Amino acid sequence: MPSFLHQGLLVLIKANAPLLFELARHFDAAATQGCEASFETRANELPHPAAPDAVLHADWIVARPDALALAVEVQTSADRLKRYTWLSYAAGVRRLFECSGWTLVVIPDPKLREWYQQMFEAEPRASPWFVEPRMLPPMTNTGDARRDPARATLTTLFHARSEHGAACARATLDALRQLDPVDLPQRRVYRELVLTTLTREQLEELPPELLEVDPHAPLGPMERTNAYFTQGREEGLETGRAEGLETGRAEGLETGREEGRCRELARVLIQVLASQNQSIDEDTRVTIEACRDLDELRTWLDAALEGRTRVESSP
Repeated sequence: MPSFLHQGLLVLIKANAPLLFELARHFDAAATQGCEASFETRANELPHPAAPDAVLHADWIVARPDALALAVEVQTSADRLKRYTWLSYAAGVRRLFECSGWTLVVIPDPKLREWYQQMFEAEPRASPWFVEPRMLPPMTNTGDARRDPARATLTTLFHARSEHGAACARATLDALRQLDPVDLPQRRVYRELVLTTLTREQLEELPPELLEVDPHAPLGPMERTNAYFTQGREEGLETGRAEGLETGRAEGLETGREEGRCRELARVLIQVLASQNQSIDEDTRVTIEACRDLDELRTWLDAALEGRTRVESSP
């Protein structure tokens, strides 16, 4: 089951392909020279390099034709099989685009990233390209974050556990609050990504206004009645978010767990549809926000991320 961090990062990455190629320059400057042309994306299926009738599935596939192809992986949990599949993904994108290609791995969690990197310590030539914090210098100025909110968000995630974490989060959240959601459809997703990765201590360092409910985000009936929202508002802006989640876990409330997860997935789904310029009428929005079936929401979101979704009301 993909986490919100995983799904939210995919939304960010798919809306900012040029940033991936900038990061790729840290690994192979020659392969990215002159690849300022438009990029090309495909479905997440890759040809198996050794079995023509088989397919592999990366998180995303993007290429600068004739220059560099990337199989992009977002990783938020441990999986020992990645030691083998990431090599196959690299071969698959090379075969698919008939150019230089590799697997680019995005892991914000420093301990998890180190765990994966240790898999390839004895075989550095087999290692995928791991995005690291040094490739994303801290952005602690609101003006800089406003000019490039996607980079600011990704930078905050990669520095969340460093001494720069709170300062990056403050600048990014302040910038996102000032940006018009019409100009940045993914704004709510970016904001939730930042808040999701911070510790309670870091949240307490932030000005209260940065933790307020997004004034541009209309809340539906389910959002206004779930335990996450009501408990959080009662406990106060600084600690309501963390204490609301803890209360939900401790008491095992169905509304605090299932409806909270549904709310997060519904938000991401609406943002993905909007980022793809798909028209979302009121009936569709109500259907998404009212859905309490996690599997159905995941199916809609997976389809949306692949550009083939059409949300329909259940009969």
